[in-house]
Amino acid sequence: MGLCPCGSSSSFSDCCEPFINKIRQPETAEQCMRARYTAYALGKVDYLVFSHDPATRSTGLRDAIRKWARRAEFRRLRIVHTTDGTASDQTGRVQFEADYVEANEQKTLTEVSSFRRHEGRWVYSKGTAPKAATVTRSTKKIGRNDPCPCGSGKKYKKCCGC
Repeated sequence: MGLCPCGSSSSFSDCCEPFINKIRQPETAEQCMRARYTAYALGKVDYLVFSHDPATRSTGLRDAIRKWARRAEFRRLRIVHTTDGTASDQTGRVQFEADYVEANEQKTLTEVSSFRRHEGRWVYSKGTAPKAATVTRSTKKIGRNDPCPCGSGKKYKKCCGC
């Protein structure tokens, strides 16, 4: 097959294929995340259900995965950040961005995925949107009725703030 779809620069047979075929188990939460992305890209629904936490697995999960995997063409995975999820941890989080095309529209899924150990193997528990960074101003905010900073003598709302 060539390079693995997860973007690891390794061959598929050396990277995610042993996980998807259940020959080996991922040692880290990030490896599980990469294998799940690859399974989506290749339409390997059985692995996606297998690697989903039974405690959060819905009854319609298999059909929902199958439908989305058929509609979307996965292009690229970027791992943004990992928290815990090493071989010695019981839980971990992986923030990622996945580029895909759906209905001829380029899209990006950004998620923080939570993983945990279940019967000794990593499973995906849930995903949440990453928290947006708080924006702080370095200068005082100009009010609508303050004098315009351009020096016109007009109120900001009647000059540059329109």
